[in-house]
Amino acid sequence: PRGGEYNLQLADGSKVYLNAGSSLRYPVRFTGERREVVLTGEGYFEVAKDAKKPFVVQAGEIDVEVLGTCFDLDSYSSGEFVETALLSGSVKISGKALKDPVYLKPNELFRYRKSDQTASVEEAKVGLYTDWIKDRLVFDNDCLADILISMEGRYNMDIECPKQFAASTRLSFTIRQESIEEVMEAMSLIVPIRYEIKKNKVYITPRK
Repeated sequence: PRGGEYNLQLADGSKVYLNAGSSLRYPVRFTGERREVVLTGEGYFEVAKDAKKPFVVQAGEIDVEVLGTCFDLDSYSSGEFVETALLSGSVKISGKALKDPVYLKPNELFRYRKSDQTASVEEAKVGLYTDWIKDRLVFDNDCLADILISMEGRYNMDIECPKQFAASTRLSFTIRQESIEEVMEAMSLIVPIRYEIKKNKVYITPRK
């Protein structure tokens, strides 16, 4: 369900957290020269180090290869992008969709647009992309633009809001087990916004 998650430990000691609507295919034991798993949806990985046996996550047209690191990989089939946010270590991103491999450093976000097969790397507050694994989200005078990134992962939804308004608006509140409808209604009482929820997307517009 939205806001739901599941975590497990693989045979090599690696830990995986799966977001709502996600699945992971993995072997009971890793054999061969690589530790390979297949992800659909979004997962946060804490990979056990093994320099002799790289850990590879296959996510559609993208492969993410690591030796030991912490990163988030968002590859929902319904999403416009495949995104990888690196918290620590290093990763190599490759695949048939990329002409050349991309190497990420900590605090960098890789984004691949499916529609035109373009890729980009930018510095980011990568911790926001893993907030969905927390029991609760606490915002203290935080920028709305950052809050929405955390909420998108929490509820597995796209949230659209004018960039300038999101960058200049700050809020303080806590999310525990509330639904997206309850959170949006509370936000609309704190700041002058209107919102509309259609299918799996939230549209926010400032009230004049």
